[in-house]
Amino acid sequence: MVKKKILFIRPTLGQGGADKVTLNLLRGFDRSKYEISLALMKMEGKLINQIPNDVPVIDLKKKSLWFTLPVLMKLFRKSDFDIFYCTSSGMSIPVVLSKVLSSSTKITVISERSSLLRRMNSGLKNKLILGLKKWLNKQSDFIVVVSEGLRNELLQLTDVSPNKIVVCNNPVIPKDLSSLMDQSELENSFNNAKTKILAVGRLVKEKDYKTLIKAFSVIEEESDATLFILGEGPLKSELLGLIASLSLDKKVVFLNFDVNPYKYLKKSDVFVMSSQNEGMPGTLIQAIACGTPSISTDCPTGPAEIIEDGQNGFLVPVGNYLELSKKILDLLNDEITKDKFKTNGPESVKRFREEHAISSYFSFIS
Repeated sequence: MVKKKILFIRPTLGQGGADKVTLNLLRGFDRSKYEISLALMKMEGKLINQIPNDVPVIDLKKKSLWFTLPVLMKLFRKSDFDIFYCTSSGMSIPVVLSKVLSSSTKITVISERSSLLRRMNSGLKNKLILGLKKWLNKQSDFIVVVSEGLRNELLQLTDVSPNKIVVCNNPVIPKDLSSLMDQSELENSFNNAKTKILAVGRLVKEKDYKTLIKAFSVIEEESDATLFILGEGPLKSELLGLIASLSLDKKVVFLNFDVNPYKYLKKSDVFVMSSQNEGMPGTLIQAIACGTPSISTDCPTGPAEIIEDGQNGFLVPVGNYLELSKKILDLLNDEITKDKFKTNGPESVKRFREEHAISSYFSFIS
């Protein structure tokens, strides 16, 4: 049997959800059927050392997405890869453009992992990018999306053929989840807190931590909880300023990046996601898989496909800190509901287990 050769392409391997999903795909593809390689714009990122040993890495050695065009065109023309699979929404532009400019007939797969609606009213640059992506989507062979909501957005905002769009569940629940949850090396501030509310994700605008912090300020005097935020990003100083202005310096704690968030998720009383938009939020899925009672904004897209409100979690309106604070307090004080979420949660997200989810990628690549 001739193995298909797949080249996965990303800018770097940082700490984001798409980076972790890419690693899961690199690990999960059947080596008896596929030869897997990885191309990175730069050999950077906190997850570099987790690349499987049997996966060759091509370092494109470029500082900008656009500078990758010549080397990508050369790969399309001269390499023996059968499939070029870009798991980065942003990098899909130079990847598909390279295919077109090199007149290649090799299969090209791109990904959309977050809502496109945010680009509609977010400045000229984003509108131009959306327009370019509409054209590039037509040139790709497949577009992998991670939720039905994203599929519907693509059909609504572009005239791409429905046959090109493939919905694949993110393989975000690792096979060794139990052992990862049981690891005990936790930061002292977390260990010492009596009641723990946890949020996980990069400190960027889309995650809307301001709404979460404001919600926490409402309940802070009515509970003994501490809010922990596990993540890094450009908005940290701005968020610290908000925390100080609300006199929450001792009640809101930023945890250092940890490659294993599951040990924190398992030991938290409540998990909260306050995002303005997502694609299919991996940390929310992981929290529910860990049996952690969870609350999420009903943002586009993904949460409504994960949470059945009141059965395995709570959904709240985007940006409404008062409603979010109410649900957090309700959950902290309601042991019956917490137990229901703990019981119903893990089974409700089993389709995202690594061993189940990766099979959906095989179906269209084969």
